[in-house]
Amino acid sequence: MTEPEMHGAGAGLYLNVKANGALSWVLRTSVDGRQREIRLRGFPAVSLVQARDRAAGNRLPIAEDATPFWRNGATPTFAPAAGTVHALNRPRWRSKEHADDWWATLARHALPMLGRIPVDRVDQRDCWPCSRLSAPKSRKRRGAYGGGSARS
Repeated sequence: MTEPEMHGAGAGLYLNVKANGALSWVLRTSVDGRQREIRLRGFPAVSLVQARDRAAGNRLPIAEDATPFWRNGATPTFAPAAGTVHALNRPRWRSKEHADDWWATLARHALPMLGRIPVDRVDQRDCWPCSRLSAPKSRKRRGAYGGGSARS
């Protein structure tokens, strides 16, 4: 295990060293005044020269005030994107009740705050208030209260 760290390679490009030793290229940039990190794949599969080319390819749309994260037309807002994620994951979840609970929590806590925001504009600071509202139920379900299972 190593200490996680970022090594600058110039012009916002960094080599990210994770605690498990994995290496990946990251482009740090600013979009609409918000700090963004664009993952450019792992090292050594992607060389420094390739990472610089990919970083340049992502900087150009940002400089032209376009969104590099979505290449197929208009960016969806959070609400329809959340609906799509729910529909795609529903068959994988352990029960209909779990899927319904997931959607109810999202509809109660996240959609009122994030529903109309384009997904490429949502970041961790936007999600924090939503997670704080739903946290007590989640902690109880995971058994964080009383040191045991929520059903004990």
